[in-house]
Amino acid sequence: AEIAAAIHAAHEAEGVIILAGQGIEAIADDGKEVRITLTGGRQIAADLAVIGIGAVPVTGLAAEAGLTIDNGIAVDAELRTADPDIFAAGDCCSFPLAVYGG
Repeated sequence: AEIAAAIHAAHEAEGVIILAGQGIEAIADDGKEVRITLTGGRQIAADLAVIGIGAVPVTGLAAEAGLTIDNGIAVDAELRTADPDIFAAGDCCSFPLAVYGG
C-alpha cells in the first residue's frame, strides 16, 4: 500500500488522472485512439491505455511449511525465507527495498 501510494502521488503530480475502482464495460482500439466505456456510460478517449489488475501472491504452501507470510512470502535482501534453507523469488515474495528504507 505504501509503494502504491507513492506511485499514485508521483503520477498525479505529473497530471495523470487515475481512476481506481471503476468498472469497465468496453474497450475499443481503432489504432488511433483507445475508447474506454466505464460502467455507468462515461467514455474516455486516450492515446494509450495502461491497465493494471493487481495480483494476490499464492502463499499457501509456504504457510503450511511454517514460513512467515507478510503480503507474500517474507524474504530478506538475499531472498532467504524464515527457514535459512529455503529461498523464494518472484511476485510471491515481499522483501525489503533500500529505496523505501528497507
